[in-house]
Amino acid sequence: MALLALTAGAAGTLRDDTRRPPYAQAAAFINDHARPGDVVVELQVFPRIPPGRALQVHLDPAIAWYPVRDEQRALDAAGTTGRIFYVSPGVRSLEGIRPEAIEAARDGVEPRSWDGLYDIHVVVYAPPHGARGGA
Repeated sequence: MALLALTAGAAGTLRDDTRRPPYAQAAAFINDHARPGDVVVELQVFPRIPPGRALQVHLDPAIAWYPVRDEQRALDAAGTTGRIFYVSPGVRSLEGIRPEAIEAARDGVEPRSWDGLYDIHVVVYAPPHGARGGA
């Protein structure tokens, strides 16, 4: 009987509503598409955990990572030609938080989402068309 209960509980963890947030998939997308000079900005669900641990552990260490509170530093690091990968969780309490400085300086060109315990969204912000430098 105990084995049956354990098996049923383990099978329940495979359902969409109980699996982990898909940070690994979002990071794989970023790792596959980032170029030199691109940066990542993340809106964290739990900002008090060590910075970026949910996403950053999966990112290529060569890609600069910033929390959303440092979006101006990320813009400076991306310069005039780098893109910004903005990562946000699909959590109702965080829905209104936007990277306003990034949105004012860049064009959101490539939104992606992955389903999980809570969804993870990535928007690629590119420099205005004239500043891309042949990208």
